[in-house]
Amino acid sequence: MTKVPLSQSGVQSIQDQLYALPNQALQAEVLAVRNNFATWTDNHFVINDKQRSWLAQMDPLFRDYIGIRMAIAIKNKLPWVIVLPPAPAPGDPDKGKWFMEKSTIETVWSGPEEVIANGVLKLEFGYHP
Repeated sequence: MTKVPLSQSGVQSIQDQLYALPNQALQAEVLAVRNNFATWTDNHFVINDKQRSWLAQMDPLFRDYIGIRMAIAIKNKLPWVIVLPPAPAPGDPDKGKWFMEKSTIETVWSGPEEVIANGVLKLEFGYHP
């Protein structure tokens, strides 16, 4: 899979690449994002050292939660929406970034290997004022 920029078009490209995979390869991606969201992100998107460090410092509970939500979305080939803020102006002080999961995913378990979901995976990023 080709690494892409972390942008609207990059997210769409990764989604298209993933959903074109044969089932066995798609399930490997589901496990990879579930097991390590930060590494999966780094393996699929072009990110810089600051972004990589930010992912590594994320609360493990939240990072695992996002990995699970993404795994469910990928397994069920749900659409993703990513909301990115404009880049801060040059010279603006770095006050940190926030990350919010605002999905509409509804999930049902109906037996072994049967996690069925519908909805949209929505991830929103912003900068603290």
